[in-house]
Amino acid sequence: MSESSERVSIGKIARKGIRRSFDEISTVAIVQILLRLAALAPMLLSKMLGGKLPDELAIAGCVVIYIFAVIPMRFWARQKMRRVYYSRSAHSRKKNVYSTWLKTGLLRYLRGILWGLPFLACMGYFTIARKILDVHTFNIPIHWLIERLNGKATLAYLIIAGVLLLFALLFAYGWWRDLPFEYLPVRSIGTKKTLHWSRRILKKHRGEMRKNTFVNALLSIPAWVGFAAVLALYAMKSVNFSLNIELVLRQLLKLLNEKVPQVVLLELLAVFAVLYLPLCVYRKSRNAALMGRLIRSKEHSSSGSEHTHEEETAKDNTAVLEAKRQKIAKWEENLAAQEQKAREEKEAPAPEEKEAPAEKDEKADEKTDEKALEKQKEQEAFEEKRRQFEEEKERYEALRKQFEQEQEKHDAFQQDQK
Repeated sequence: MSESSERVSIGKIARKGIRRSFDEISTVAIVQILLRLAALAPMLLSKMLGGKLPDELAIAGCVVIYIFAVIPMRFWARQKMRRVYYSRSAHSRKKNVYSTWLKTGLLRYLRGILWGLPFLACMGYFTIARKILDVHTFNIPIHWLIERLNGKATLAYLIIAGVLLLFALLFAYGWWRDLPFEYLPVRSIGTKKTLHWSRRILKKHRGEMRKNTFVNALLSIPAWVGFAAVLALYAMKSVNFSLNIELVLRQLLKLLNEKVPQVVLLELLAVFAVLYLPLCVYRKSRNAALMGRLIRSKEHSSSGSEHTHEEETAKDNTAVLEAKRQKIAKWEENLAAQEQKAREEKEAPAPEEKEAPAEKDEKADEKTDEKALEKQKEQEAFEEKRRQFEEEKERYEALRKQFEQEQEKHDAFQQDQK
C-alpha cells in the first residue's frame, strides 16, 4: 500500500464509497431494516391480538426468526459492504452459501455473548424477576448491599450502576474485538483462517480500530441524546423525581409495565429515522472501509512469502507431473509393443507338421511344452506390467487432481494480487 493511500482518512474513503455505490448500500440497509422488523413481527402480532398470543411463544418466534434470518443476512450485508471498498475476485465454489453465513454468524455471536454473560445475567434478573417476584423479594439483593454499607442507599445504587456499566463495557469490548471477523471474506478463506486473520488484524492494527470506534461512538451521540430526551420527557410526566432513589426506581419499574403512548413511539421512530439510521449507514461504511484497508495491508505484508510458496509448489508439481507423464508414455509404448507382438504370434499360421519318428515326436512335444511355458511366463509378466501400469496411472490421476487444485489456488492468488 502506498503512502498516499495511507494518508487518506477512513471517513473520506467511506463517503466516496457511499457516493459510488449508493444504490447497493441503500439496498443493504433496507434489507437489514426489513429483516429486523420481520424478527419483531411475532411480538407486534401479539400486541395486535391483545395478548391472545402468549408472550413466551411470541418471544420464541422472534428468536427463531432472528437466528435463521437476521444473523446469516447480517454477514451477507457485511460482505456486500466490504466488497464496496475491497473486493476479492476469488470466491468459494460451495453452493450452500446460506449455511456458511449461518455457521459463521452463530460462531461470531457465541464468541461475543460469552463476554456479555455477566451483563445479560444482570439484565435478565431485572427484566424477568420484576415480573414474577413481589417488590420485597425483588429488592432483597439491593437491601442486602445497603445493610453491608451501613444504610448508605445512594452509595449502594451507585455501586450497582457502576457494576452494570462495567459489565456493559466488558460486553462491548468482547463484541468489538471480533469486528474484523464480520468483514473478512469467509467464503474464500474459510472459517478457521478467518478467525486467524481477525486475531492478527486486531493485534497489529488495534490503534486504528480504536480510533475508528471512538469516531463511531461520537457519531452515535446525537441519536442517543435524542432517544434519551424523548424518554426523559415521557418519564418526567409520570415519575416524581426526588432524592429517594429507591422510590424513583420503584416508579420507573412501574412505568416499564405500562403501555407506551403512541406519540412517544412516533417520536422515537422519528429520532431513529433522522438521527440514527443515516449515521448508522455511515458508521458501517467506515467499518467496511477500514477493514478493506486492513485486509489489503495484511495480504500485501504476507504476499511475498505466500507468492513464493505458491510458485515453488506449482513448479515442483509441474516437474513431478512431467516425469510421471514421460514414464507413463514409456509404459504405454511397451504395452502397445507387447500387445502387437502377442497379436502377431496368435495370428501367425502354424507350421506344417511332417511325419517323424517317435523320438522326434517326443522332442517336438518337449519343445512345444517349453514354448508354452515361456509364453505363459511372458503372459504373466505382461499382466504384471499391466497391473503396475494401472496402479501408476491411478497415482498419476490423483497427483494430477492435486496439482489442478494447487494451480487453481495459485491462479486465484494471482488474481487477488491484481
